[in-house]
Amino acid sequence: MAGTRRGYDIKPATDAEQFLDTEIKDFHTVELNPSATVRQLMGTPELQVAIKDYGLKQLVTLPAEEQTAKKINISLTGVTLRAALHKIARAGGGRYWVFQRYKDGSMLISIPNGYNSSRPATP
Repeated sequence: MAGTRRGYDIKPATDAEQFLDTEIKDFHTVELNPSATVRQLMGTPELQVAIKDYGLKQLVTLPAEEQTAKKINISLTGVTLRAALHKIARAGGGRYWVFQRYKDGSMLISIPNGYNSSRPATP
């Protein structure tokens, strides 16, 4: 567990930390809910490369969350995925976010009171 200025990062010793440290060069959204914001963020070229490099699978969002989530505006330049998730969580009214990677490569990102995702269905 490592302390930061605004909280704690709790993680196992894996490459998940390196994935969260992927730099987002330039990303902007207007009037999207947090789940749509995260989906768009995960579609950026730098995160698509990182997802492939770390053997991750895309996440799938829960539609019910999108209907009740607050609309937010996000502008990011030269920040890590970790910092981007902090900003999206705060903007959407969440106090924290969770990233989990499963053995099959699927991932979950959850921002309570703003964004939730579920593991992709396995074929």
